[in-house]
Amino acid sequence: MLYASLSDHTSDSGFTLFNDTAEQLLGHTADEMYEMKQNGDEAGYEAVFQAAIFTPVLVKARVKQGVWVLGVWV
Repeated sequence: MLYASLSDHTSDSGFTLFNDTAEQLLGHTADEMYEMKQNGDEAGYEAVFQAAIFTPVLVKARVKQGVWVLGVWV
């Protein structure tokens, strides 16, 4: 899972991206990202995220309305 903040000219929203979607956005699998981090390739790891920043994407999302009360969605 990858948490992402997506923005347009009106606002920004937080999204949780699951495996397949995160791989499409970043261009790397979770295993590849883990290996970079574990092997000390901080520059490569950060470069993956920097490449995704401000990249235009078409978003198809499912939303669930709720209220956050004392740390719990209701």
